Amino acid sequence: MLIPRLLSYFDSSQADISHSKASKGKGKAVAGDDHGLFEHSDWLHNAHRSSPPRISSPWSRRHHTRPTISDPTVVWKRKDVRCFSFQVQAIRCSDTSQTQLAPTSSLLDRFVNGEPLPNSSQLVDLKSAWNAFTELRRLSSPLDSSVVLGFVDRALSAVEGTLTHRDKMRELVRWSVRLRRALRHLGDIERLPSTESFHALCLLTRIDALLGRFDEVAAYLPRIRDPRPNKEARSLSHTELRMAETVLQALFRYRGAVAVLDFLVSQWRTLGRHVNMSPSRRSSGPLAKLSDTAFRIFDHITSPVALVANTHGKSERDITRAGFLLIRYFIRRRVPEDALAVYKEMRRHSLDVKPPLKLWLVRALVQGHAIEQANVLFSEISASAPFGHENELFLATALHLFASQGDTARSEAAFEALEDKNMADSRAIGLRLTAHAHSGDVETVLRHFHHHFPRSTETEVRPDIYHYTAVLMAHSRACDSSGLSKWLSNMIDDGVMPDRHVYNILLEDRARRGMFEDVASILKEMRIRRLPPLAEAYTTVITALAKRGDPVAAEAFYKKALREGVKPDRQMVASLMTAHSEVGSWKGVVRVFDYLTSSDDRHLRPRIDIYNILLRAYVLAGSPFEVVSDVFQEMERSGVRPTAHTFSILIKSACDSGQMDVAMRVFMELDSLAQLWETGYKMNVYALTILMGGYLRLGDRPKAKEIYDEMLYRGIAPTSVTYNSILRAYTSEDRHESVQLACDFMKSLTGSPDQSRKWLVTSYSRFSGFENIYSPLMTMFARKAKPEQVEELMDDMVLAGGERTLSTLTLLLNAYRNAGNVDECRRVWDEILPAALRFFETGELFSGSDADLPSQGLQRKSNIICVPLSIHMDALSAAGEHAEVADVWKSVRAHGFGLDSHNWNHLIVVLVRAGEIERAFQILERVIIPLSERPRDPTALRDVAPRTPLSYDDVAPPQEGTAGASTGALTIDVAATPRTYVSVPERISAVQQQLAKAQVGRALKFPLPPPPPSLIPTPTTSATTGDRDSAQGHVPRPDFAHSLHILRQILPSWHSRQPHAAVVTLLTNVLGQLEAGHMISPIPSRRFTADAAAASTTWQGGESEAAAARTLLGRIHASCPQAVAVVREYEFRIRVRRELATMVDEG
Repeated sequence: MLIPRLLSYFDSSQADISHSKASKGKGKAVAGDDHGLFEHSDWLHNAHRSSPPRISSPWSRRHHTRPTISDPTVVWKRKDVRCFSFQVQAIRCSDTSQTQLAPTSSLLDRFVNGEPLPNSSQLVDLKSAWNAFTELRRLSSPLDSSVVLGFVDRALSAVEGTLTHRDKMRELVRWSVRLRRALRHLGDIERLPSTESFHALCLLTRIDALLGRFDEVAAYLPRIRDPRPNKEARSLSHTELRMAETVLQALFRYRGAVAVLDFLVSQWRTLGRHVNMSPSRRSSGPLAKLSDTAFRIFDHITSPVALVANTHGKSERDITRAGFLLIRYFIRRRVPEDALAVYKEMRRHSLDVKPPLKLWLVRALVQGHAIEQANVLFSEISASAPFGHENELFLATALHLFASQGDTARSEAAFEALEDKNMADSRAIGLRLTAHAHSGDVETVLRHFHHHFPRSTETEVRPDIYHYTAVLMAHSRACDSSGLSKWLSNMIDDGVMPDRHVYNILLEDRARRGMFEDVASILKEMRIRRLPPLAEAYTTVITALAKRGDPVAAEAFYKKALREGVKPDRQMVASLMTAHSEVGSWKGVVRVFDYLTSSDDRHLRPRIDIYNILLRAYVLAGSPFEVVSDVFQEMERSGVRPTAHTFSILIKSACDSGQMDVAMRVFMELDSLAQLWETGYKMNVYALTILMGGYLRLGDRPKAKEIYDEMLYRGIAPTSVTYNSILRAYTSEDRHESVQLACDFMKSLTGSPDQSRKWLVTSYSRFSGFENIYSPLMTMFARKAKPEQVEELMDDMVLAGGERTLSTLTLLLNAYRNAGNVDECRRVWDEILPAALRFFETGELFSGSDADLPSQGLQRKSNIICVPLSIHMDALSAAGEHAEVADVWKSVRAHGFGLDSHNWNHLIVVLVRAGEIERAFQILERVIIPLSERPRDPTALRDVAPRTPLSYDDVAPPQEGTAGASTGALTIDVAATPRTYVSVPERISAVQQQLAKAQVGRALKFPLPPPPPSLIPTPTTSATTGDRDSAQGHVPRPDFAHSLHILRQILPSWHSRQPHAAVVTLLTNVLGQLEAGHMISPIPSRRFTADAAAASTTWQGGESEAAAARTLLGRIHASCPQAVAVVREYEFRIRVRRELATMVDEG
């Protein structure tokens, strides 16, 4: 509905009338016939207009050129102003520093139209406009109604800005009363023309809302909406929209967000039903703006689900309508789990929800990656839909649901049903292609693509971005980079330019392969094409950094996203949590979880994907099954619905604990749920692989074979991890037959065509798939000191498409170490060190003047080089190359790589071999013992509401000292104190996991201390679906991360920080030799026989050697008392054990 214009054009007769009236006005006459007093306002008295003029809304986003109050034929000049008197002809705007003079009508006109003063950028303020309006009304009473309505409308828009300021309420009331009084001068608004009467009613409604008179507002609304025809009543005019926005905002200011929801429910026919608008009807029009206003207010509702749960004093109709609005709101806010919670609450009260709304909820759940819950809801809808009479929305939703999870059989059925009804549009074809693209089935995708879009110049049907996206996805999932590039070129040649979804597919493909130079180029191209990366693109890159074990770079890229104005979503923050979990940074995992739990943003509240990451962290940390099971049961009690991945994690924990009977029971429960599609569960390869691997580790080959056969029977393609478990089981035996079977099995996998290598498709990266297949045999040959076979396998892997990675090079280095080939060890080490340096290179990923580069000092504190360093040091020291060991150690430290406790323990052995006995004890005294004695307080408090999920913002650089100089053959700077800064923890081995489990098991004999009540996270709303605790008030939710916070004090590598038993045994023997008066000679170099001869004659004569031994022993006791005490204590324990064993043997 259009608002009457404030402006009209003059004809010559009107100009004459205004000139004649000017001579009769009060005050001095004006010199000159062209500038009478009412020259710019006489038209206001013209009551004989044929139709009311109209203008666009003054608050419209677009600025429309409007005619002015002044006669457009008259040019207003600054020099003319000097002739007017202040009271009659001009208003000086002194109270807002607007010192220019303007005619009264012109000033008012500029205020109404939002135009600045002449020759100025300043707008007319409300007070000056009110003075002009008052003066004009005094001189031209009565004013034309359109002028009054236009001024009041614009003034109300200015006054409404004070709604958000509590200290301006008095000013708000004063101006509202003034404007209401101005409308009263119009008299009975019912006698005005219909358009103006309608406008006046809307303005009165806005004023009463600003004054908090909502009973009058409720009385005005039917008078505004009821007289309109049905067709017009389905929409809102700009005037009505402005009125509705003012009412909602004022109601929110006076009574809160819940009152706004109740008001919309009570005014369902006039306002509420417009907010409850189907997504298919959404546009950028007034209805969409009204919904946006209401939903912004709903953001302030603390517990929306509780409003539906609390039915006291409410009718079923009102609860149903409130539920509709909240479901629409949650769908729009992309938090479908909360919408599902509202829906379940409505079902609990036997309230009916219309099928279209349920179908839109299914789609929202699919877009939110809540596939299991979407399956359950859709099965409920399909049960009530008459067979053969499904409508287009039902079939389209079915296709959308099935295609999103790669269910090709059901997707084809839904597509055929749409085709039978002639409803298969272009989007349906795209979904059909997407269903096959999920599994990387390039052949089927291309067949359907060419079927729907044949290569013919006569056809008018051309593929669009949706169809090309499906083809690109299929090639990406099949790890076919060449095909991906080819079809991207075809798409561009066809005139279809990439959108964000296409760029995300390209990002995923390059990031998965570690090609960060290409990733940076793609991100740069997106910005050039004005498609700045959003949270999804950043999540893809952060996930790739997490998978390669680089949480420092992952956090740096997260901060880069924040600087570029990207708002993180739950998946983006979850990728940070995964990055910490991958490297064993349990403190980082807990911090991210606490950040999500304590967040007020509904988009960040934990869902099942976050709980799965937390549960997996418990398993990776070596937590006993009892702890993992308790967390799982607490999740279920809190209303968190587990997924198939959750059950897989639980099976993994049971297998790691050796409880295969429990693992099988969990598997059977998952299998029973997966039998019915309606449950939303689907058996996956991960659960079967974990179960098979558990039986293989226990040596139960027949049971493992049954699981593998079951996997093939169900049509589930094994992954490279599945084959890795089988190969490791065979290569762990020393029998020639088992080794030959493993070799033949590996050749059958690698010798198959590329299109049949499904185990490559299911791997996160192509290279990790090859490593999983080749590493078991390479490990076995390395253990047997057969480097030639390891080299041959590595060459085969590279020819097949793999690459020489750090892990495979470490296996080759170990093979040469076991074979005693020091020269080849040097060659391989020269390849390992540059590869480790390249590991953390991210190319241009952090380019830019404001880029916050990841700290290389923190990145290299990970343990990627610790294992090859220990192997290389052992090989060199065993060959007597002690000086070279020192060079290697210094080189690693110079590059900033982190060292774990294994390296320090191995260094002691190396120092003893070099004859540096005193330095070996200094390592134990100054490094290892402080590490093992680091205080650990399981009840230490934690920040349960961190302001940021980042863990490396406030990390100090390492402060390290030296242990003094050395004059021996091996000179190494030793850290005098342990590291006191946060670093990336080392990933623990399987043996360390078992040791940790044993320690935790002993600790669990005493109950873990519960978290203090003040530290239990209490999110404002339920973090799960189906939770109604908030209906009865804020109930503290369980702290799921508390046990991990406690266990991380002793996990994952508490045992590795202790001096190794072999090292203490070696030092015990060293002390015994020194006490016997014998010096420890260094191992001579194999390359120089002269050194060997010199070493054998170094200590000629018993007295000189004994004196030197006593002197050295005295220095060790004086400088390393704690180290000597540790050695003596260990020696005492060993002696006691032997004596007890002897006593037992003797009976």
